[in-house]
Amino acid sequence: MRFRRFILWVFCLCLCSSISFSYVALRHFVNSGDTIETICRIYQLPVSVFLDWNRSGSPLKLSPGMVVTIPFPSGYVYRVAEGNSLSWISCSFFADLNAIAAANGLKFPYTLRIGQEIFIPYGEIGRKFYSEPGKLLWPVYGEISSLYGNRVHPITGLKAFHAGVDIAAPEGSPIFASASGTVSHAGENGGYGIMIEIADATQKYRYGHLSALCVTVGQNVKRGEVIGRVGSTGDSTGPHLHFEIRNQKNETLDPLSQLPNIKNIYPKH
Repeated sequence: MRFRRFILWVFCLCLCSSISFSYVALRHFVNSGDTIETICRIYQLPVSVFLDWNRSGSPLKLSPGMVVTIPFPSGYVYRVAEGNSLSWISCSFFADLNAIAAANGLKFPYTLRIGQEIFIPYGEIGRKFYSEPGKLLWPVYGEISSLYGNRVHPITGLKAFHAGVDIAAPEGSPIFASASGTVSHAGENGGYGIMIEIADATQKYRYGHLSALCVTVGQNVKRGEVIGRVGSTGDSTGPHLHFEIRNQKNETLDPLSQLPNIKNIYPKH
């Protein structure tokens, strides 16, 4: 019933307004007994979308009287930064350029301004994932900045073993689950900064140096779901994702052995 009233309110707003918009944001006042799951059920939102709109570097804790934001329709927003193009934004969400342009009422040549909010409908997310049988999904659209193995540590200057692969990407870029599993950690973890760990039956996947979390501990996450945003927290010299894989013995594995060739990270139009 509550969701139906919300839909009616949005419909009336659209009829009464001469302004074209791709989404609306509703304020929800948290009541006693509300949980993230019950709120998402009321508004038929994926948990990752709710948490992305109510971003936090630590697990989100609800309390009575707190105000949270509910988007309609379901989707994500990316705030344009210097150097961003609509093509790059579409690639970062592994979405189709034409679909994103249409959702935002943009016409070629898609001129953007810094600070402009681009809405990416939930149904468009991941449509352009490059997938190979037996391989993981790339967790972020970017460029490899540091490989797995021995290297000179960028902060200490000393030789050290790098337990994962670093992928450079702009602050706020979406991060995706490379594989399905259950969230075993979501929050601060020393040098990793804000980190997410997702475990399946055979491996654990760590995503480090995030700026925000879009999952909670115990949550079952599907491959390709948005789980967080790129940041530079912890021992980091700039925005990037540290992606790490560990087996059941807690031994690290080279992520590139399980990912498709990065040249195929986004299929050509």
